[in-house]
Amino acid sequence: MRPLIILIVIVALLAAGLYALAGIDTEVPQTRVEKAVPNDRLAR
Repeated sequence: MRPLIILIVIVALLAAGLYALAGIDTEVPQTRVEKAVPNDRLAR
């Protein structure tokens, strides 16, 4: 009986950890990088 309780506690802690990690807002806004292209390359 005791190993079952330990297993349930470990699974609950893992689920709580995954839920906490999923809730963290770490989204970084994307920055657009545009490179200058010489016109002679476009003319070919």
